[in-house]
Amino acid sequence: MVTHWVHPEVQGYLAEFCDPVIPARDEGVWLRPKVAELAAEAEGLVVCMADLIDEAFLAGCRRLW
Repeated sequence: MVTHWVHPEVQGYLAEFCDPVIPARDEGVWLRPKVAELAAEAEGLVVCMADLIDEAFLAGCRRLW
């Protein structure tokens, strides 16, 4: 799961080895509630500098531990 829009080339690269969940360009950056919802079942995250990934967030991401 990627929290910020990325270029199509990056999306294509990620798709070579996973099923990336990425916001549309017009969405830009997902807000924390949306990220938490999607990350709950994610096996990996690519976050941007503005994202706050703390213990409380990770507690809801059982597959990331």
